[in-house]
Amino acid sequence: MTVPGADQHLDIGYDAIQDRVVVIYRTTGDRRAYALTRRLVRGLLSGLVTVLMRSSDIVARASTDVRSDVLLFEHMNAMSRRTVLTADMNLQSSVPNGGKPADVPQLLHQIDLAMQKDQVRLTFVVNDLDKISVVMSRDNAHQIVSMLYERTLLA
Repeated sequence: MTVPGADQHLDIGYDAIQDRVVVIYRTTGDRRAYALTRRLVRGLLSGLVTVLMRSSDIVARASTDVRSDVLLFEHMNAMSRRTVLTADMNLQSSVPNGGKPADVPQLLHQIDLAMQKDQVRLTFVVNDLDKISVVMSRDNAHQIVSMLYERTLLA
C-alpha cells in the first residue's frame, strides 16, 4: 500500500520470512527499506492514535465518553478520501551520500512521533546518522494507522 505524496511514497508491507513489518521510502532518486519489530509497530500504532486523539479540536470538544467514537468517525472520513489526497509528505533525510540501498531492510531502533501544527511528523531512526522524517497530514496519518493495522493482521 502507498501513501501518495508529490514524488514521495511510503509503502508498508510484511516480510513473512523475517516476520517484520517493512516500511519502504521511495523518492525520485532514493529507495530505502526499514524493518519494524512487533514492539515498534505496537508503539507506533498506539502513538499515532494518541497524537491524533490529543491534537483534534473536534475530539477535544466531545464529551469524554464519545471521544473514541469521534476519532473513529474522523478516521473513516480520512479513509474515504484515500484516493483523492493531494497533501504532500515531506521527506527529510540525514543520511550522508544518499543512504544504503533498500535491498535488505535495516532494523529500526527508534521511532519519534510529534505534531507540527496540523501535521504529524514521524522520524524513523536506524542510528544517529541514519534518520528519515516524514511530515504528513492528519488524513495521511489515519492511512498509516490503517496500513499498519492491516499488515499486523498478516503476522
